[in-house]
Amino acid sequence: MEIISNYWYIGVFLVGVMIYAFVMIRMSKRKAQVFLDKNPNASRIYTSTNIGTMLKVVTIHRVDGDKPTVFQKNFKTGILVTPGEHTLVVEYSTTRKGVIYRTVTKTTGQVDVRVNTQEGKSYYISYEKAENRFKLEEIEQ
Repeated sequence: MEIISNYWYIGVFLVGVMIYAFVMIRMSKRKAQVFLDKNPNASRIYTSTNIGTMLKVVTIHRVDGDKPTVFQKNFKTGILVTPGEHTLVVEYSTTRKGVIYRTVTKTTGQVDVRVNTQEGKSYYISYEKAENRFKLEEIEQ
């Protein structure tokens, strides 16, 4: 009977994690919708994530010193910003398998990037390794 009671705790923990994840996703969607209601002509900046033998991720930590408003659309993640000039705190990191169960992660650290967005447009931010800089490109919707 002791083994069954241990599984009970694991089950309750997993259900708790699922409820927490569901609530956090709903809160994030609600926050994005409130932002869009206040700023119907907001710009979208999509971030890049490449998965393969090496995981490559661009993360936006701050927008003008504040936490970004994150959204998801068709399995793509990005942030919402008002039109105009903004300072983004951005980081690029790569993670690959190392020797014997370890991973190796390299990062640019957090870098300030100035961007200028236009009303209702969508952009894609990526890292150009050869040029050692972040690049913001407008994309068609």
